[in-house]
Amino acid sequence: MGMSDYDMHIKGQDFRISELINETAMEQLQTRKLEIQVVELCSEIARLNSHIQTLENTLSAMSGELHALRMETQ
Repeated sequence: MGMSDYDMHIKGQDFRISELINETAMEQLQTRKLEIQVVELCSEIARLNSHIQTLENTLSAMSGELHALRMETQ
């Protein structure tokens, strides 16, 4: 015995719901991947900012030393 039109309609709706659930899961996965990339970029920015701060401190100290040397030679 074949399926009634109603049964076929329900089966089609079930299939479409499954497709939508899968699409949603894929979108959520992509969102999580992007969130991880953002966190990784923030971490890299923080690391680079730390290096910049170190370089600024070194430059400031060298500038102070240079100023002191100039004062000594005058």
